[in-house]
Amino acid sequence: MMRPAEYMSFDAVALGELIAKGEITSEELITCCETIVDQLDGRVNAVVSRHFDDARRQSTPAPDFAPFFGVPFGAKEEGAYYRGIPSGASSRLLPPTDPEYDTNFVTKYKRAGLRLVAKLNMPELAASITTESAVNGICRNPWNPERSTGGSSGGPAAAVAAGYFPAAYANDGAGSIRIPASCCGVFGLKPSRGRVAKGPYLLDEWSGNVSDHVITRTVRDSAAILDISAGMDVGAPYDAPYSPGNFIDHVGRLDRPLKIGLFTRSPTGAPVHPDCQEAAEDAAKLCEDLGHSIEFAQPDLDGDELFERLLDLMSANLAMEVSRAFRLSDIDPHPDYVEPTNYALFQRGSRISAIDYLENLRSLGHLARRASAFFEDFDLFLSPTLAKPNLGHGEVTPAMHDLSRFWDGWKHFIPFTPLANIAGHPAMSVPLYWTADNMPVGAHFQGRIGSEAMLFGLAGQLEQARAWVGKTPPISAKSL
Repeated sequence: MMRPAEYMSFDAVALGELIAKGEITSEELITCCETIVDQLDGRVNAVVSRHFDDARRQSTPAPDFAPFFGVPFGAKEEGAYYRGIPSGASSRLLPPTDPEYDTNFVTKYKRAGLRLVAKLNMPELAASITTESAVNGICRNPWNPERSTGGSSGGPAAAVAAGYFPAAYANDGAGSIRIPASCCGVFGLKPSRGRVAKGPYLLDEWSGNVSDHVITRTVRDSAAILDISAGMDVGAPYDAPYSPGNFIDHVGRLDRPLKIGLFTRSPTGAPVHPDCQEAAEDAAKLCEDLGHSIEFAQPDLDGDELFERLLDLMSANLAMEVSRAFRLSDIDPHPDYVEPTNYALFQRGSRISAIDYLENLRSLGHLARRASAFFEDFDLFLSPTLAKPNLGHGEVTPAMHDLSRFWDGWKHFIPFTPLANIAGHPAMSVPLYWTADNMPVGAHFQGRIGSEAMLFGLAGQLEQARAWVGKTPPISAKSL
C-alpha cells in the first residue's frame, strides 16, 4: 500500500504511469487518497462531498486512451457536472442536485481515466475572491489555517496543495484559478477563451469571461489535462486559435528567448505589498537568468474603469442566476436566502437594462483591445498575481453588508487578474516565491490569445530552475 507522503511525491502523469505498469492499482490510490482526506480535511475544510465509492465503481475507459486511468481527481462544487453526482453552489437557495448530463470536458476527463473522488469548497455562487460561505464554512489554507485560500476556487487549490490529489478542476471568471493558486503555492493556468468548451448545455458564462481548467502542483499535469479537455463542442460560441502539437510537448521548450514586459504598479492605483512586488521582480530576474529579456512596461489599462465595468457584468449575471433560483424554488426574493453582498449584487444587477448591459460589454471590449496592444511589442507580460500576499478570514466575504467595501476589497487584492478574463487571454500564476513567514506568493504571466504553448514552455523552464513541488505546507500528506 502506498503511503500518503509517497503518494504526494507523484503528479497525475506519474501516477497514471505507475498504474499502467501494474506497480499499483487504482483501488490502492483511491484508498490512500481517502485516508489523507480523513486525516487532514478537518483542519482544511476543502471537501464538501465525498465520492470514493463512486470512483471505485467507475467503468474501465477505452484501453487505447487512458493516460490517467485510476488517478484520483477533485472538482470544484459547481462548473464541472457529473451525471448522478450532486452539484451545488455553496448556496441555501440552490441545494446540490443531480445533473442530467456530464459536461463535455467531464466526459473527456472520464475517458482519460481521471476518477472523481470529491467535490470541493467554494464561496456562495462562486462570487467572491475568498472561500467562505454560510453553507460550507471557511476553507483554510494548508500553509497557515488563519489565512485565506483565496477564491473562488479555494477548495481545489487547498486540496491540491495539501496533497489530497495531484489535480483538481477549477474555473476562473476574474482570477478564480490564479488567485487561490497564488495563495496556496500551486500552479494555476487560465486557458484562452474558447479553449475548453462547456457544452452540452451552457454556451458561456459571464459573457465569455469564465474559463475552465485545473489547478495542479506540476506544469506538465496542467498541460496534459488541457490536452485532453481542449476543443470545441457542438454549438460552442468561441474557439481558441489552433495550437500545434500537444501542450505537454511544449513544457519547458521554447524555440527562442522571450521578450517579457514587467509591471508592478497596480492598474487600480491600489498599494502593492512589497512581498508581491518582490515576487514579480524575482521572477523577472529568474527569466533573465534563463535567457529571456525583461523590460519595464505598463499596459494601457484604466483599472478603475475595468472594475466598474466588471461590477456591472458580475451584478447582471448574478441577478440572472439568483432570480432564476428564486423562480424555480417558488420563493419571493428575500435576503434570508442569499448572503448579503450577493443579495446586494442581485438587487443592483436587476436594475441594469439590456441596453446598459450591451454598452458595458462594448466598453469592456474597448478596454481589452487597448491593453492587448501591449503584445505588439512583447511576447508576455509579468506582474504580481495579487496586490497582497493573502487575506485573513472575514476581510472580504459575501457575509459583508457593505457592497462598496466588499468591492474595494477586490480592487485592492486582485487588480492584476481580471484583464485576462475580459480580453480572453491565457494567464498563469507560478509559485516561485515564499515570504519570510513561509507563505507562497505567485508571479503572474499573461499572453495573447492562443499562447498557452508559450506559457507552458516558460513555466516548465521556471519549474526546472526552481522546483517548487518540493515545498509542502505544514498541513499536507507529507506530514502523515
